[in-house]
Amino acid sequence: MSVSIRDINEADIKQIGFWYKTVSNRFFTIDNLAILSNTEIIQKINNPYSGIKAIDLDDKIVGLLKIFLVNLEAKFLEFYISIDEASLKSEILNEIIVSAISDLFAKNEIDRIRTTLLDTEIQLKDSIEKMGFKHEGVLKSHVFLKSRYHDLHSLSCLRTEFNA
Repeated sequence: MSVSIRDINEADIKQIGFWYKTVSNRFFTIDNLAILSNTEIIQKINNPYSGIKAIDLDDKIVGLLKIFLVNLEAKFLEFYISIDEASLKSEILNEIIVSAISDLFAKNEIDRIRTTLLDTEIQLKDSIEKMGFKHEGVLKSHVFLKSRYHDLHSLSCLRTEFNA
């Protein structure tokens, strides 16, 4: 099994649209998706400082990685990750997350990465903490999603503490 992180291309648009409707959470939205051309969508998604990357497992998209470069001067980046249900429950979950985070550190001159996870994303939280991320706190009932409030957990990792 081979995991890779890559830019999204035009051939992915249909699958990404399906992903948004079936798997995605509050972090994966593209404004005005219905009125943009495929070229405009690709340009918006592949912005190196605030874009969305595809997480591939054996050439099939199993997740999306949304990147926010919060502060270039402070070398700080924030990301959100969404992985399909089957991959969340598989033994390959750690490899998927290591690939995603390793890619962020390798391709960006950053010293610190932060993410937030919903209380329902416990598998991701456990995997991310094993890689050196520290739990920084909880925003209680912070997000209203799918007819209920969710706690939001904040986690971060310094480059020197990352355990790939």
